Amino acid sequence: MTFPFVNDWLYAGFAFAAGLLFSISGFCSDFRAPDFSISTRVQGGQIEIVAHPPAHHHFNVQAPMFLVQEGGRVKPTQATEARVRFSISRSHLRPDAHVSLYLCDDRKTFCENHQVRVTAPGNSPRPEPRIPSPKAQN
Repeated sequence: MTFPFVNDWLYAGFAFAAGLLFSISGFCSDFRAPDFSISTRVQGGQIEIVAHPPAHHHFNVQAPMFLVQEGGRVKPTQATEARVRFSISRSHLRPDAHVSLYLCDDRKTFCENHQVRVTAPGNSPRPEPRIPSPKAQN
C-alpha cells in the first residue's frame, strides 16, 4: 500500500533542501574579504609599493605573491603577514600593474586571492580626451 501524501512530502522536502543549498552557495560567494590597501612612495628612481591587509585579515606568505604587469612579474622585497613590500624602477612600472596576494582571515577559516591595481605617480593611465557635448557648446 502506498501513501501519495508521503511521496508529495518527500518531494517537497527535497525541493526545499535543493533550493536552500543553491541559495546558500550563491549567498556565500558574496562573502569575500575586503581588498587590501596599497600605499606608494617614490624614492629617487624607485617606487616602493606596500600592501596592507584589512582589519582582522593577514597575508598568506607561503602563497604566490607578485606585482603583475604586461611583460612580467616582480617578487616582493619583503613579506610578512602584516605587510608586503615591492620595489620597482619608476620607468618599469606600467599602467596595467596590479598586486596579486592571498588574503586570509585571522581565524584562519579561509584564504582567497585578491588583485588590486597599483596607482602611482607616472603609471596612471592617461584620461581619454573629452569631447564636449553639443549642449555644452551652446
